[in-house]
Amino acid sequence: MKVPRPGGRRAALAAAMCVVAAVVAPVPAQDEPSSERIHSGSGGMLPIDGATALRVDSIVGSLVLRGGRPGELRYEARSLDDRRAPRTLVVERRGAVLWLGREDPTATERLLVEVAIAPQLSVQVVVADSRLQVSGLGGSFDLKAQRVDADVRGGYGPVRIELEDAKLKLETTGSDVEVTGRAIEGEVRGVQGMFGLRVEASRVTADGIGRDAEIEIDETDLVLSRAQGAVRLRAHGGSIDFREVPSGAELELEGAPLKLAGTGGTVRVQTDADVEFRDLAGFLFVESLGGSVRGSGNSGSTTVATAHAAVVLENLKGEAHVSGDGLDVRVKGAKAGITVNAVSSQIDIQDAEGPVIVSNEFGDVTVARAAAGVRVTSRDGRVSVTEARGLVELRADGDEVVVEWAEVSTAGDQLVENATGPIVARLPVRAVCRVEAESRFGTVVSTLGAVRQTGERTAAGNVNGGSQPVVRLRAGGDVDLGVGAAEAR
Repeated sequence: MKVPRPGGRRAALAAAMCVVAAVVAPVPAQDEPSSERIHSGSGGMLPIDGATALRVDSIVGSLVLRGGRPGELRYEARSLDDRRAPRTLVVERRGAVLWLGREDPTATERLLVEVAIAPQLSVQVVVADSRLQVSGLGGSFDLKAQRVDADVRGGYGPVRIELEDAKLKLETTGSDVEVTGRAIEGEVRGVQGMFGLRVEASRVTADGIGRDAEIEIDETDLVLSRAQGAVRLRAHGGSIDFREVPSGAELELEGAPLKLAGTGGTVRVQTDADVEFRDLAGFLFVESLGGSVRGSGNSGSTTVATAHAAVVLENLKGEAHVSGDGLDVRVKGAKAGITVNAVSSQIDIQDAEGPVIVSNEFGDVTVARAAAGVRVTSRDGRVSVTEARGLVELRADGDEVVVEWAEVSTAGDQLVENATGPIVARLPVRAVCRVEAESRFGTVVSTLGAVRQTGERTAAGNVNGGSQPVVRLRAGGDVDLGVGAAEAR
């Protein structure tokens, strides 16, 4: 598996969300239209006279933009230090765009500017070193800013925001939103449309996204919750925390630990970092280059492929599949079945209610208190199956095999085989079955009175008068057959 590094990420950032960008992109630069000054003063009301956009720039201080009456633009400007002191702004018309700003764009006095904007106008703002409040705009909103504290809420048109070294609070917008930039402390809530995020070196919390989300981040900590659409995310560095994302996600992560809680749908993860999950309700697929996977609770299926890492799973209602090399696998309470295909791994499965299927080479396998069938294939390792209640089919070639039944299922015959090593088998006192034991190079020792020697290296007998099912024990080494330790006491 290749985990893509957003390291062609500069180019990738530009192309990742063309759909959202197309909706909310600013008016493209063309030949600069002629400029006509239509107003100068500290405030006033102006008819928009067919204008389609308002551009605000060259203002430093505190800028307040809100939705206004149809067909008109109102503004008022004062000194931020002395709010009784009016300050002059100019309004120019440049084609279909109204421009509002300082007569001297290089002026540094901090102003308080309040603007009420007709819903027909799209709004473009360029600002730095300021505080910005935006609410209730009817058209699209485009912001490019540095070192600002921006609060944007309640608009109806598409929103595009590009920030650097800034704080952002964006809430309850009725259309698509795209946020780009770096060094952002961001909080986004209640976006009803699509959500695009392309940032670096940032911390962002996004809650209540109404449609799909396209996200590409670098060295960013992201918390995403209650996104109603599908999520596609690429991340390098930072951390990812998903909560209550019901429609699934596709995640490509490099060096970015992932936490999932309450997600649904299909979640596909490609990563090289750790994954944690809890209380899922969908299909989880994790393909990792070496990160650990730890989780509790999933009503859908869980599939994990990793290497040289821990896989710890608990209380899974759906099926679980684990594969890899050099794993430490610990599974407890799998209700619908667990399948493990591994090499050079340590495997411990407890309290499984569904079938257990394990294949492992060069490592140990432990299965305890399995309620359904157990099928183990092992080579060069120790195998222990204790308190089994379902059918056991065990084919090993290793140091030792230990099998203890809590009850012997009547659903079919059972087989325990160790090609080169010994077998220790323990039956419950009340077992009703036939036992046939064979050792190729060792001896068969039975403390069950019903099972007697039938040859130099064989023994057989009907336990408690049973002729079915048949429990077959085949070992390269010794066979040690007796009553389960707990019942013997």
